[in-house]
Amino acid sequence: MKKCNQDFVVQRINDFGTKFERRFVTKQGLEECLKDYKTNNVIDDYEIETSDDLWKFVIDTLGKGD
Repeated sequence: MKKCNQDFVVQRINDFGTKFERRFVTKQGLEECLKDYKTNNVIDDYEIETSDDLWKFVIDTLGKGD
């Protein structure tokens, strides 16, 4: 996860090395994405890497109770 220009970007790379990106215009959109991954129990399928400026936000969002 990173901020690219003004967008928040979630990038996934599959087993074949193909990259998939989801872009969000707002931090709220990124937060909703993270909550959705957590709620649907798919967050454990990911190795999370994030830019320094988003690290605290990501940890706080994923650490929130349902």
